[in-house]
Amino acid sequence: MNITESEDRLFKEWEAKIAKTKGDFVRDGVVCEEVFLREKVKLVFILKEANDLYSSYKSLSDFLKDGAGKNGGHTWNPVCRWIDENFKCGQSRSEVLKRIVALNLKKKDEKKTTTNMMELRMVARRDKDFIRRQLDIYSQFSPVIFVCCGTGMFDIVAEEIYGINTANIDHNKKPTACSVGDKTWLLAFNHPNSRVTDLCALFRKYCSALSAL
Repeated sequence: MNITESEDRLFKEWEAKIAKTKGDFVRDGVVCEEVFLREKVKLVFILKEANDLYSSYKSLSDFLKDGAGKNGGHTWNPVCRWIDENFKCGQSRSEVLKRIVALNLKKKDEKKTTTNMMELRMVARRDKDFIRRQLDIYSQFSPVIFVCCGTGMFDIVAEEIYGINTANIDHNKKPTACSVGDKTWLLAFNHPNSRVTDLCALFRKYCSALSAL
């Protein structure tokens, strides 16, 4: 069973399980399996929620494959610059984003743009078995870096999905990261919308350090 087939089976079960909860289910995952599998180091970006995507797309992966056109530049232009230093020289977003997996912890689109982190943690706790199974689909193709995008995301994924006590992790050490399998890491990083300088160089530095382990 390939990645796309595994995702499809998981999402059908996941959507049925939380069918009565608020919002519309938005799929995500690998953007282009063929391209993703060719990458030397696989990058999986973990974000919070779908952010009113359902009105035009039922899948984040399809949205990214089409170039993330609907206000997508705020989030996905930075991601493209992080992973490809030549992006500003004219590559399309769709070309670069085909290399990645992108997933939301919160699969239900509630037509709002912000999620309380405590609420997100509760969703992650509720859906932890599904989230773990989705991450396991990609971790078999190591080396893999799960990039936890945004403040607090690393702790939620580490604690709720992998059962790791983050109190034992030095958050002042950079990169803040931990191993979750053979050649598989969780990395704490900024949200793509954050206004921090030199994130491109920092992202490549962190990923290089992890992949060299």
